[in-house]
Amino acid sequence: MTNIDFDHPDYYTGIEDVYDAFETEGKQVKKAIFAWGDDQWLRRLDVDVPVYYYGLKDTDDFIARNVQRGPAGSEFDAYHKDDLIGHFKISLYGEHAVLNSLAVVAVAYTEHLSASLIARELATFDGVKRRFSETDVADMTVIDDYAHHPSEIKATLDAARQKFPDKEIVAVFQPHTFSRTIAYLDEFADILGTADHAFITPIFSSAREKSGSVSAEDLAAKIDGGKVLQLDNMQPLLEFHDAVLVFMGAGDVQKYERAYEDALKANRS
Repeated sequence: MTNIDFDHPDYYTGIEDVYDAFETEGKQVKKAIFAWGDDQWLRRLDVDVPVYYYGLKDTDDFIARNVQRGPAGSEFDAYHKDDLIGHFKISLYGEHAVLNSLAVVAVAYTEHLSASLIARELATFDGVKRRFSETDVADMTVIDDYAHHPSEIKATLDAARQKFPDKEIVAVFQPHTFSRTIAYLDEFADILGTADHAFITPIFSSAREKSGSVSAEDLAAKIDGGKVLQLDNMQPLLEFHDAVLVFMGAGDVQKYERAYEDALKANRS
């Protein structure tokens, strides 16, 4: 369990409701749970199996120490309490990638796999589809990511900063559902405001809701320099050169990516 966040506000009534769902699932586990130690809700789990916490602090059961993050990826030493398990390198970016990898180490170590085997396999993993999927187009780097919750957006932008520390980071975000946008309007604005530039597309609805009392303009207005991006006008994005465009969303944000890439190729051919 990597975290418990309030989400899907069209279904859950609040964070306590989400927590209850996680705990209900946890009570069905037969062997053990591995959970992120910094999440206050995960620390509250009342279940019938051992809960092993992983993280960056000495209060965790499995700890990543000597973490190094750079343009080539990340590496860290993994400990079980005070016992060194081994040194691990990953070709992934962002603090969340280190934590996820540590969780893998913790599970594999508990299942008595050797540190050398764990290290070898982690080193070959280069991510999954729609999670920091990277494409080079002309002089631009285009990143496609499924991020649609504030914590996910924060993780994606953190990863982009790590891999491209010297480039402008341009966020293009498609809000997913009106209820989620309303629930996290300020949080979305705060996180997207950490990018060098932020563009908001029209909100993508869902099968459960077709309209709402919030718009892309409302979110963009809360971001310093935030702008609304329409599918039929990619010109605002064509002003950037040698930069990183991060397209994020759980709807059909990829149609904006395709429109941008087509426009970019035509403009710089």
